[in-house]
Amino acid sequence: MKTLLPLALLALFQPPRPVTSDGAQLFEAKVRPVFAARCLSCHKGTQAAANLRLDIPQGWKNVVASGKLLKAVRHEPGVAAMPPTGTKLSERELAGLTEWVRHGAPGPVTLAKPDPAKHWAFQPLQKSPLRSPEGVEAMVEAKRQELGLSRNASAPKSVWLRRVSFDLIGLPPTPSEIENFLGDKAPGAESRVVDRLLASPRFGEKWESLLTMPSAPSAPKRSCF
Repeated sequence: MKTLLPLALLALFQPPRPVTSDGAQLFEAKVRPVFAARCLSCHKGTQAAANLRLDIPQGWKNVVASGKLLKAVRHEPGVAAMPPTGTKLSERELAGLTEWVRHGAPGPVTLAKPDPAKHWAFQPLQKSPLRSPEGVEAMVEAKRQELGLSRNASAPKSVWLRRVSFDLIGLPPTPSEIENFLGDKAPGAESRVVDRLLASPRFGEKWESLLTMPSAPSAPKRSCF
């Protein structure tokens, strides 16, 4: 007993432990439920009672730093008892709050639940900057410069034509298509190639073959069209 008493006193007066993930878990497990059930009905928002907000960290950190939080929930003299009405906090709830204070009163940014109406999916549509001709390219260029990456050299026209042809119709360009494209010096030559390939029956045939591939060797081939 003589050995345990000094150890108990040392533990009582030791400085607060640094905030860790364990402290945040402690808040979620033992403090948030108490605040939600016993405190936030009066102490949240701009109309909080006694101007004491327990729904934001600055609010509870102020009252914790002053030492009034634990005194109030313990109903000690000199401060207003909390909760002012109803059942006093249980010994288990008090122990949880005390341990949380010893951890430095860690917690989330706010206890307020997010407003579902403010979710991005419910916001009014706005004109996207990507609708401008240089929209996507400008974003890619900005990110490339941010990462310090160098731009790859543009592919030769013959290589570009082969790539886009295989991508869209699954076939290489014919010699005449290569000759026509290399000889097309007018602006928008690439766009005209893409439009031609998209309008080709081969484009639909390629994607039809991919969409109707059997999921297993024994499965029959079924068309999606």
